[in-house]
Amino acid sequence: MSSVQIGVFGATGAVGRTLIKQLSAQAPWLASRGVDCGVIAVANSSKMALGLSSRSWPEYDFLLQKGEPLDSSRFLASLKPQGPQQHSLIFDCTASEEIAKMYLGALNLGVHIITPNKRLTSAPLDEYQAVQQAQYYQSDGNLRPHGQAKRVLYEAAVGAGLPIITTLQDALNTGDEIYSIQGILSGTLSHLFNEFGPGQSFAQLVKDAKEEGYTEPDPREDLCGMDVARKVLTLARECGVLLELDDVQVETLVPNKMPGNMTVADFLDNFSKYDKDILERVERAAASSCVLRYIGQVDVKQKTCSVALQEFPCDHAFAQLSGTDNIVSFHTRRYSPQPLTIRGPGAGLEVTAAGVFGDFLRLLRCLGYHV
Repeated sequence: MSSVQIGVFGATGAVGRTLIKQLSAQAPWLASRGVDCGVIAVANSSKMALGLSSRSWPEYDFLLQKGEPLDSSRFLASLKPQGPQQHSLIFDCTASEEIAKMYLGALNLGVHIITPNKRLTSAPLDEYQAVQQAQYYQSDGNLRPHGQAKRVLYEAAVGAGLPIITTLQDALNTGDEIYSIQGILSGTLSHLFNEFGPGQSFAQLVKDAKEEGYTEPDPREDLCGMDVARKVLTLARECGVLLELDDVQVETLVPNKMPGNMTVADFLDNFSKYDKDILERVERAAASSCVLRYIGQVDVKQKTCSVALQEFPCDHAFAQLSGTDNIVSFHTRRYSPQPLTIRGPGAGLEVTAAGVFGDFLRLLRCLGYHV
């Protein structure tokens, strides 16, 4: 059997650990399909362990505790394929901008990349385009030989395990025309506005959500809207709308009057002072039988992207969500006037790791495996 050697960034993080467990559980099935694969290199933010046994799936905390300082060049070099029967890939299970900057070098070494990291798809346009081009073109500018393309797959960068990127790519590649994309793309903000109603304190909901683990350690990272903006830009660029992150119009839910240098505790303690404005908006919406939802939108014809709080009637699909559900509607030439809609959990370790695993299976099929 030809072999597939794997390196994992973020191996001891929540998503990385879950992914490795899923791979380990499916290793016998993969082997039955002729896939001889194993994790041979792991890294966290400061250390790495190289040269691991490709036929074992150990716990990586111990290995990294005794590991050596992270050297990205050596990490990549350890994964360079040694012949046509060997394939290599990196799972980047981090949100690191620095690791995303390594993707171009990895592709030029012959290493595939699979990631939920949005730092590539929302990177400066020249960096994004260089990586996209390197999948099919060698560093000398010549087209890679037939069957030797190096892939960058990032389904889980938008919607965790939901088939959003692949659905969009399939529509475009089969000749459909995308008019617009609209959706609820943050599991955290979906949860908050599914719970929020007249007479409630939005600040208290945020505090409760943080305690229950629904938000980032600093909830301002969710409330500022930049996570949604990165996802919107990812979808826009797939459609050929080649904008920069600064071009996305973002309505932040962090009050502009609040000092940016406040600690998380001080922010949560003071956030309730700004409840009045958003409470008035939710009450006006309720008076019109509407609800508030935090929406990301791509207008392909106008070549614009926006992220904002909007009103929707209570019978609208966007008003019918629960928990941390995401929902995305594609308005296209084929799907018009009724859009193609995808809905489901948009957050969670198992579904995010499964989205990354699904990309791994897609890559294996591209390499000729029967999976």
